[in-house]
Amino acid sequence: MHAEKPYLPRDRQYDVTHCVTIPSDGVLFPIAGATEAQVNSLHNQGIEKIASALKPEAWTSDGLVEAVSVIGAPTLQIGVQWHPEWHVATDLLSKRLFKAFGEACVAYCQRNKR
Repeated sequence: MHAEKPYLPRDRQYDVTHCVTIPSDGVLFPIAGATEAQVNSLHNQGIEKIASALKPEAWTSDGLVEAVSVIGAPTLQIGVQWHPEWHVATDLLSKRLFKAFGEACVAYCQRNKR
């Protein structure tokens, strides 16, 4: 169960809830810098079957996929099931995700200047 706890204040509903496993051969690993991370996923649904163009980048102990990347993408194309926007000032993985996203945006703009 990865649902919100409505009895908590809104900002506490997005505290860390569980661990995910991150494979060392993925796109997320160099960003996370670890093979495990604590995340704050809150959802009532998940990915049952991954599309052939996607690669799992993180999952929970019960096998639920928590992050995916686009196989062979020329840019950073990753999706996460948790909420890195909450507590980004104090959560290292969130900081690293936003930093990687910003760097990917800059690199894309520099490559595509006309």
